[in-house]
Amino acid sequence: MLKTLHEPEEQKKTREREIKDEARGSSQIGPFDYCPRLGFREYWYPGIKAKKVGRKRPVRLRMLGEEIVLFRGKQGQVVALTDWCPHRGARFSNGLCDFQGTITCPYHGYVFDETGQCVAGLIEAVDSSLAPKMRAKRYPTAESNGIVFIWMGQTPP
Repeated sequence: MLKTLHEPEEQKKTREREIKDEARGSSQIGPFDYCPRLGFREYWYPGIKAKKVGRKRPVRLRMLGEEIVLFRGKQGQVVALTDWCPHRGARFSNGLCDFQGTITCPYHGYVFDETGQCVAGLIEAVDSSLAPKMRAKRYPTAESNGIVFIWMGQTPP
């Protein structure tokens, strides 16, 4: 009988903990483990089948709340950059891979290489001071068994 009197209070405390966890954007796995709503950052995540990434058209992917664009580098490896051009915020995934190992922004035609560095601006002079200052965020990638894995962390993989 004593146990039944305390059960509603324990259930109330459990529910309060769950509400606080949801507000923090995490969920409880075990008694001391919390999982962030958008996943752990410092891990490799399977992203896409490697054969779906071609040489001409970039591929858009959303992982852990981030928009990513995938395309092939000069050596044929899959490259992952943020999908947003740092110039005016256009989507790289709407652009093309006109030059080997690069992606071209569809809005103003800025060309970014596989490191995320802007290497040319089709509306800029050859000696432009703006193009070298622009850089898109790059995510490390690795291929294994036909799957592209993407490192979503802030630290080196």
